[in-house]
Amino acid sequence: MKKGLEIGLHICFWLIAFWVLNSAFALITEREIAVDGEVRTFYAKEYALFYPIFFGLIARAVLVYGNAFAIFPRFLKDKDASRFTIRTAALFLVSSLLELGLNYVYYRLTDEPVFHPFFVTPLLHLFLNVLFWGLSAAYVLGKNHAEGEKLKSRLRQENLESELNYLKAQVHPHFLFNTLNNIYAMAEQEESRETAEGIARLSGLLRYVLYDCKAEQVLLEKEVDFLGNVIQLQRLRLADDDDIAIAFNMNGDYRGRRIAPLLLMPFVENAFKHGIDLKRSSFIRIDLEVQGDGLRFRVANSSFNGQEPGKTPGIGLQNVRRRLELLYPGRHQLEVTERDRIFTVNLQIPLTP
Repeated sequence: MKKGLEIGLHICFWLIAFWVLNSAFALITEREIAVDGEVRTFYAKEYALFYPIFFGLIARAVLVYGNAFAIFPRFLKDKDASRFTIRTAALFLVSSLLELGLNYVYYRLTDEPVFHPFFVTPLLHLFLNVLFWGLSAAYVLGKNHAEGEKLKSRLRQENLESELNYLKAQVHPHFLFNTLNNIYAMAEQEESRETAEGIARLSGLLRYVLYDCKAEQVLLEKEVDFLGNVIQLQRLRLADDDDIAIAFNMNGDYRGRRIAPLLLMPFVENAFKHGIDLKRSSFIRIDLEVQGDGLRFRVANSSFNGQEPGKTPGIGLQNVRRRLELLYPGRHQLEVTERDRIFTVNLQIPLTP
């Protein structure tokens, strides 16, 4: 519906532009007509430039949409002024040549005398091109601003919903922690070290999720510790004779950097969900590398359950893709592939000092 409305507004814009230019370049002609033996003078408006103006608008439509959908958005993204200048000049040239070519063909087919105001007034031709180019740039800036405001509004709404869910999840958290501490003490008394270790790690995970993740960003080392605890808890359910290889590698200085909380967890969770089969040889490899101000995160796992790379299966991965679009718009790269029964996720995001 919104797309149809936008197309309708564009059509109205070009119809109004045609009407304004056609009226502005109309010729006022003086005619004398004999009425009852008396010669009277009449003034009439002739739209002699109907087709040249129509062809001019076609050429300017190429200028407007070429700038609005290709050149100007790319300039706003990469900020390369030299390439932008070259591309804009080429677009102006293509638009001008198209207009002159359409008029040339029209006059050749109709055998009418060639009369085009832009042959006589090239400055007017340039002025109109610059005017329409400016309108296209304003259109892009206005649309980006509107989309940015819509994105901010949506993010605020989702943050409110996340906070509400967070508050719901905090129902009697102290009771939960006290219960875990009691079970931990019982496990130590019974000398069940693995059970005690698992309870301690689970308590740490819950504390991180309930308290530390309230902030918009957390220290990367806390997120790394969280992932390490998750991986160790997953190891507890595996026997020593299971043919399953799990590796978690870290490179680079990740201390003092910040990241959105729980952003990496869905990828690890998905790997353990789909990448392990206790009856077959399986593997999970997780690589986290800090390069300059950016983070490269890679998860590769054996695939048994028909994961779909293009659809990033599971609600968790769909949510994290959406969070990436909201938190790092145009500043992240997420690639999900499956080849030779190996499912791979590659993520690159900037880090906050």
